[in-house]
Amino acid sequence: MKKALTNCLLILGLILSSCSDPCDDVNCQNGSSCDDGTCLCTTGYSGNNCEIENRMAFIGTWKGMDVCSGENPVTIELLISASADAVDKVNLSLTNGISFEGTITSPTTLLIPQGVTTEPMFNLESTYSGDASLDENNVLMLNLEQEIEIIGTKSCVATLTK
Repeated sequence: MKKALTNCLLILGLILSSCSDPCDDVNCQNGSSCDDGTCLCTTGYSGNNCEIENRMAFIGTWKGMDVCSGENPVTIELLISASADAVDKVNLSLTNGISFEGTITSPTTLLIPQGVTTEPMFNLESTYSGDASLDENNVLMLNLEQEIEIIGTKSCVATLTK
């Protein structure tokens, strides 16, 4: 009887230990949740435990060459800063005074939704949209489509580094 009771307790222990929650030892951060041992990151975060704020890779001062359709290449500087609106939003400011907003869509991509700004030198309204991608060498490729009143549409590609 004692041996049967020991065997029953051993089997019950094995059954109970196999019912453990795979999320018990997982520490998901920044408001993220765990599903079957894997963190499901909230918008703006990545990493095994959602510990990485995606926009941090983009924030800083970027310098490089900008080539616009029909124009000679020019040296530009782009300042990307954190937006107070949301953890996946950034502010972009070019040295010519043009500023716009972007949304971080992954750890290496940024979307610039269509918006309107005023070109400061000639006070011309400009509609813009585009995107940017960050490669494994920390090079930012910025693609910007602008339609400037009176001037027309131009496409620009900038290759930038911090």
